[in-house]
Amino acid sequence: MLQLNCRKCKELPITFSRSRNSPSLVNVEGSTIIPVSKVKLLDVTINSTLTWNDHIEEIVKKASRKQYFLVQLKRAKVPAREIVAYYCAFQLDESTILANEQVELANKLREWLFGTGKWRICWRATEHGWAASTFHEKCNGEKPNLVIVKFVKDGKNLIFGGYSTETWDGKGYASAPGSFIFSLRDKQDLAPFKAPLKSENDWQAVYRSSSYGPTFGKDHDLKIAGDAASNTNSFTNLGQTYQLPPGYNQTKTRNHFTPYEIEVLYLD
Repeated sequence: MLQLNCRKCKELPITFSRSRNSPSLVNVEGSTIIPVSKVKLLDVTINSTLTWNDHIEEIVKKASRKQYFLVQLKRAKVPAREIVAYYCAFQLDESTILANEQVELANKLREWLFGTGKWRICWRATEHGWAASTFHEKCNGEKPNLVIVKFVKDGKNLIFGGYSTETWDGKGYASAPGSFIFSLRDKQDLAPFKAPLKSENDWQAVYRSSSYGPTFGKDHDLKIAGDAASNTNSFTNLGQTYQLPPGYNQTKTRNHFTPYEIEVLYLD
């Protein structure tokens, strides 16, 4: 049998604009239910006239403030692309690799991802440990995911990685339409680039192995080895499964490296 705890109950008297009479109080087993003028239901505030004007008005106020700001940006002749990037950008603030770099690098990555959402860290190698098993324990099942690699060469921070629409659990190659690899800064100071799949139906977009970190492409355009900080088994082999932009040549040999930091983020 359902029990009613009067001390925790509230009454929302419903009135209409033509009604001038105060509603009568509700009394249950000698206890009076306290009347209120509004309640919040599913985060929407409803008042005694069964409207949610207060809630809508607050939304309108927030929208008006943003609209005013947009008008000012337009008058200042800020490019529309930059405005869209500001309001519709993915949040990448959990990446310490990007946080320590020029904002243009993060903006370029947001441009390639394009959309809204919060990227959360599932694995940061220097914090959680470099073992492949740790990466899989923390990141398996998460998609889409973003891999950011930092490699220091001759005092320069090289930053590159990949975006996968598929999870890292499983075994062997897998299709992952929409995936790409990228470079934000390379050793030759070439412009940042994004390399999409040569074929969206390619079943070798990503490679999953319990002894590997995140790995992209047949013959591995990008491979992260287990315990990568203590060996040179990680490498790039660009142009295998992912299409390099014009002016960028396919590498004929594997470029091995020892990463300084690796971060894997997932879209929350």
